[in-house]
Amino acid sequence: MATSHLLFIDESGGHDMEKIDPNWPVFVLVGLLVGETYYAKTLVPRVKELKRKYGLKNNVVLHSTAIRRWEDEFSFLRDAGQRDSF
Repeated sequence: MATSHLLFIDESGGHDMEKIDPNWPVFVLVGLLVGETYYAKTLVPRVKELKRKYGLKNNVVLHSTAIRRWEDEFSFLRDAGQRDSF
């Protein structure tokens, strides 16, 4: 039996090689290939548990910029203890 997989792809930074941002002079492209069964039975429940633990709603996106800047739903990360735990 063939296993189904899911592929998630995301990018960060600027892809324009003519106007490089000196504050963020990188371009990153990353992919995550995960088995559909593992995704449904392990990954999704673990992410939901992480969100529940920190009082985040299920529809909150774990966006790295908001997390790094402690913005919006991630303002609780201003607390060093919460940040270390997270």
